[in-house]
Amino acid sequence: PVYWFTMSAQLKLFIDRWYALQTPDGNELGGKKFGVILTYGDSDLYNSGGINAIHTFESMFRYLQADLVGISSLFTPYEEEALHVAQLARGEGKLVVLGGNHATATAEHLLENPAVDYIICGEGEHRLVALCEVLQGRRELESIDGLAYRVHNRGRIIPPKALLSD
Repeated sequence: PVYWFTMSAQLKLFIDRWYALQTPDGNELGGKKFGVILTYGDSDLYNSGGINAIHTFESMFRYLQADLVGISSLFTPYEEEALHVAQLARGEGKLVVLGGNHATATAEHLLENPAVDYIICGEGEHRLVALCEVLQGRRELESIDGLAYRVHNRGRIIPPKALLSD
């Protein structure tokens, strides 16, 4: 098992199970389509220990060969941190999707950052799955309401149609 103080016990267990899929031929998850979502925010990444979480996920992206990185951007004061993680993921060649209240409210502004590929506006439970279907070639991008992305270097936002029923 691998342990980090930067994550919940449930996430640690989930990650341990990823690593347990190692076989003599390599990592069973290598090259598979899946995503990791990290929710974190603090005013000082280095003194708070947040940088440890970022470096941990950076290593996991490399090891697991993730194609898509999802980042929750809930609060405006943490925009800088969310974009920092997006730039780290982009540096590893990953596609980046942002979601959360802040991302929804400032989608047009966030799309100006070249490290951001997609923004899920509103509730993301079904939209993230639909985006993954687009990336697998099983669905058209324009069919997803509540999605923002760039077309020819200009932001395009398809507004959310409705809230999910509880």
